[in-house]
Amino acid sequence: MEDLLSQKGHRIVVKWFQPYMILEAAKKYFDIHDYTFNGMNKFDSMDDFLNEINSAQKITIGLYMKNVNKFYVLVLKDEINEENDISALYNLLLNNQFDSDEHYDNDDWCQIIQDTDKAFNMIDLGKAEASFIMNLG
Repeated sequence: MEDLLSQKGHRIVVKWFQPYMILEAAKKYFDIHDYTFNGMNKFDSMDDFLNEINSAQKITIGLYMKNVNKFYVLVLKDEINEENDISALYNLLLNNQFDSDEHYDNDDWCQIIQDTDKAFNMIDLGKAEASFIMNLG
């Protein structure tokens, strides 16, 4: 877990989970809105999604999940006190809610990658369940 908390990069979840569970858990800590897309506007929506994450003044994390035609933007609520996006993601969302059905004692459920295109492609190719898109700037 130490490695997951210290490295910059997108978090790629490779273990299966229920998409609605992660969104319900996130609502406790984040304000959420989405960019719904179809085959015609996916890349435009993706650009808007990434621009919002990368230009945010508050802690903001993106979420892209397999079999869901939406990009979710998670903005940390004002009353939640976290130092950065990585600690917000782990301390508030993953550790508290994500593993409620199954406890992950090791780090094999999550990969860290720097390549944003790969973070999206792993979902599209069915190699991962979700990508948490971080501001790498």
